[in-house]
Amino acid sequence: MYQGILEPISNRADWFGYIELVNEDTNEVITDLTGVSVNLEIRSAPRSTTGYPYPSQNYGYVEEGAYVVLTASTATGEITIIDNIIEWHFTPGQLSSLCAGSYQMGITVTRDGITEQQLIATLPVIDGIVIS
Repeated sequence: MYQGILEPISNRADWFGYIELVNEDTNEVITDLTGVSVNLEIRSAPRSTTGYPYPSQNYGYVEEGAYVVLTASTATGEITIIDNIIEWHFTPGQLSSLCAGSYQMGITVTRDGITEQQLIATLPVIDGIVIS
């Protein structure tokens, strides 16, 4: 699982992001993603900033004031799997609802009924200023 801070994105442009799944034992890229489903969630940062972004290291709960702002999945089409790459796409129309600031992002991958957390990260969003 990757934890960290992603590169900033603009709330006025398309955002194409991607990940590759890596076998933690061999450190090799997993190339057979048959039957994999992927879910992504972006939520607002919590009001409490003690130990930000994860005050109690309990990643499974939504802290006071945090709420989901965008979702994507392979089931709804925002996430596609091409070869061994998991790619997502958000349009300027979707991202324009985000105010400049920091958000939390998570990605889970499910295969054969087993769900694994692949990413927990902070996502900085900047105001792109220009409105098309």
